[in-house]
Amino acid sequence: MKNRRANRLTLLLPVLLGACASYGRPLEEVAPEINATFYTGPTLIEPGDMLDLRFARKSDWNQTMRVRDDGRVSFPAIGDLLVAGFSVPDLERTLGDRYTDKDKPILVDATLTVNVSEATGPDAGGGSGATVSGEVAHPGLIAMRGERLTLVEAIGRAGGHSKATALLGNTLLLRRSPQTGLYTGWRIDAREDRWAVAEPIYLQRHDMVFVPNTPIDNVNIWVDQYINRMIPMGVTTFAFGILVGHG
Repeated sequence: MKNRRANRLTLLLPVLLGACASYGRPLEEVAPEINATFYTGPTLIEPGDMLDLRFARKSDWNQTMRVRDDGRVSFPAIGDLLVAGFSVPDLERTLGDRYTDKDKPILVDATLTVNVSEATGPDAGGGSGATVSGEVAHPGLIAMRGERLTLVEAIGRAGGHSKATALLGNTLLLRRSPQTGLYTGWRIDAREDRWAVAEPIYLQRHDMVFVPNTPIDNVNIWVDQYINRMIPMGVTTFAFGILVGHG
């Protein structure tokens, strides 16, 4: 646990230190760039997701399970299988093949369905939504059930930013690519007077938004208080990297 936290802090500190210095890039300037990275392919399974597994003719094997930080899940009679990075149809086909393998069949009829469900509770990880943290009324996971969610809407659903302490001009957005596992970070000047002149920034699953305060008196305390609770554990154990340099 301590090593994982240390890894997270080491990787994120250059971004966070830069976030303390000045305003980020104007919302109207950075919005098209961020929206261009929006993933529109099939839903890919990631660490922290909850999988509902249902067998048509083996109901006692039905279960709901969390994808572990290493991207794996333990399936009945098969054991551990890497599922992170799979689309749901691909995983269903893979499981069907494993259960009906001609050399060593486990089931005669392996008709099954897999669904990615909402992750809830303290161990939800990234869950099926975006995370908003920092100077908002109700930090935490903002569920996304198929609808388009903007940065401003997400802050609103988190209870809104603190008028007294929030520094919207230094909002941090981290986005994980489902295909590569790499994070890209942006520092955004998202002050309210820019909302009407910029196109909306659309969030996707596992995006992380942090609204800092002003001033940040102690960066180490700030990182430990907010980032350790914001970053899912799978970030450092499943193909993690971070790309910085977006201002």
